[in-house]
Amino acid sequence: MPPVSLAATSVQVYPIATQSHVKKGICLIVNNVEFETTEVRQTDRQTDRSSSGKVPLEFRAGSSLDCTQLTKVFTKLGFDVQIRTNLTAYEISQVMKEYASLNHSNYDLFVCCILSHGDAGKILGTDSQPIPLHNILSRFTPQRCPTLENKPKIFFVQACQGHRFTDESLESFPSVDGSAQTEDLETDSSGRLSRVTNIPRHPDFLLGLATVPGFVAYRSKSKGSWYIQALCEQLLKLHNKADLLSILTEVNSVVMSYEKKHAQTTATQYPLPQHTLRKRVYLRTV
Repeated sequence: MPPVSLAATSVQVYPIATQSHVKKGICLIVNNVEFETTEVRQTDRQTDRSSSGKVPLEFRAGSSLDCTQLTKVFTKLGFDVQIRTNLTAYEISQVMKEYASLNHSNYDLFVCCILSHGDAGKILGTDSQPIPLHNILSRFTPQRCPTLENKPKIFFVQACQGHRFTDESLESFPSVDGSAQTEDLETDSSGRLSRVTNIPRHPDFLLGLATVPGFVAYRSKSKGSWYIQALCEQLLKLHNKADLLSILTEVNSVVMSYEKKHAQTTATQYPLPQHTLRKRVYLRTV
């Protein structure tokens, strides 16, 4: 069978403004940095657990760099960037409800970036409580957010989706333990396992995960996370040349080239874009 030429296909393009004076849409950034269990890590380093048995979640050093870079990039791309910081699981749910209830009629799409600790199919609030990604995305289905119907709804998530760091590893990664405490690189794992949930069974969604289910996502204290920094770099470089899925393929290539040494093994990170898009997404500014 001969290869199919893209030029001969009927794939269309979402109508998205390119004019500098027209906002493409809202870019909401949820940046969770400080968690309620942070104090436990400082006061009980021998057991590394609170009296209630919860795994303490570390201060997410370097996340502010991700937030700053995302703000710069999406502002340049023509978005109205709005930031919410240090939200509990309930507050995240309420914020998503708030943004889904807004009138997006004058916008062409919606972008949401979530930076936090995570678990398989979930992100964590600052109270260490999980909220399924499916619940977050489902707030923006046509029934619940009619003014975004037929428009791209794009989510980028910097959070671990499990606690493994190699295919051979089944134990939790000691992100802040002993000598690892002085290292620049950390993970955004909660250390807990759960089932993975998927994006809603509705069109026009894109979910960009920093890592595949079951595995950690790395974050440098001094440079920001592997995924978000690569995403911002490639968006700036390619937004006038390539569609978003092609850009995310480049992001995958960049992130997969990074390596983290673990004892006798070398760990890499594999970002995962999932989508129900029906057309190409271009974020051009010209």
